[in-house]
Amino acid sequence: MSSFVIIAMYALFWMWFFGGFAPKKKPPAKKQSPEQELAEALSKYLATLKKPGDAK
Repeated sequence: MSSFVIIAMYALFWMWFFGGFAPKKKPPAKKQSPEQELAEALSKYLATLKKPGDAK
């Protein structure tokens, strides 16, 4: 085997060993209080309503 192939295999092994190929875990989302969840849902709902000025 050529030295390049051996070096490449060695590098890939160490990348695998130290987690180079593992997907990064996202930190868990911060839990919202019920009031915050309600406020967010209400603001999304109100944004979807048609406004009187939008009618054509």
